Amino acid sequence: MARPTVVLTDPIDQAGLDLLTGRVEVVRGFGGVTPDELAGMLRQADGMIVRAFRATAEVITGLPRLKVIVKHGAGVDNIDVDAATARGVAVVNTPQAGAVAVAEHTVMLMMAAARRAVPAHEAVRSGDYRVRDVWRLTELHDKVLGIVGLGHIGRRVAHICAMGLGMRVVAYDPFLPEDAEAVPGVTRAGSLGELLRMADVLTLHAPLTTGSAHLVGAEEIAAMKPGAILVNTARGGLVDEQALAVALREGRLTAAALDVFEVEPPEPGNPLFDLPNVLTSPHVGGLSWEGAARVALAAAETAVSFLCEGGTGPGRLLNPAYLAPAR
Repeated sequence: MARPTVVLTDPIDQAGLDLLTGRVEVVRGFGGVTPDELAGMLRQADGMIVRAFRATAEVITGLPRLKVIVKHGAGVDNIDVDAATARGVAVVNTPQAGAVAVAEHTVMLMMAAARRAVPAHEAVRSGDYRVRDVWRLTELHDKVLGIVGLGHIGRRVAHICAMGLGMRVVAYDPFLPEDAEAVPGVTRAGSLGELLRMADVLTLHAPLTTGSAHLVGAEEIAAMKPGAILVNTARGGLVDEQALAVALREGRLTAAALDVFEVEPPEPGNPLFDLPNVLTSPHVGGLSWEGAARVALAAAETAVSFLCEGGTGPGRLLNPAYLAPAR
């Protein structure tokens, strides 16, 4: 019996490649591959593993053999899940494997923003030691951390900040059942508005969907605690960048630390880039040597489990309705 074919639309760690190679036919759809060549490869695919590749409705409907799309990571805003469901194609992501790296990056940005790490570094490099006589920096201990989204990443951030930094953690997640197991050290807010009014630091760990676009817009920013810090390592589209820039410029928020942007790479004229109280990184929160290997292994195990063993491995099935697609 012929082995199923899995197309990699983006590079993955060698650990995942090694696992795949022993069980399925692996086709590498990157590294000089033209769009037409990739389209031809995908038409022969039983499964595909995607990172940044956009699996649109047009792409998915043109793949007659496709059975599963595995997301190398958590966010599936680059996959048309509804189109996959209608075609009877499963969509499975691997959110837990990359949680450590993103959580650590989140806490790093949070602390750097509170302690003005980058301006301090630049002051020392320029020979300006006078800032130590005028700056008063913020401690995070006993501050309220507001978390939007209590998935794998949000929970890890909560643990680090509650147990390690002594922060008071409050979270809002409308998709978490009321009777869900409690997260140690975390109090749940009844609404986003309640969370915004309480948080000294607000960190976002929600998926980007049509319903969550600009989850934090002008109205929400106005409701935030004066002087709060905003951290976003989830998806740039969750925040209205224009409204955020205004609030930072006017001093209503102390700082923002952003690993993600509405448009990536961001345009050079992005209004946030001229502000001294904005700390940025280029969507690298999930990047670590250890995390890359874990996510690649999880994605590979998931593809093999689905195509060869009838399971979903360590992945999380996002569209169980694919089994009975509306045709």
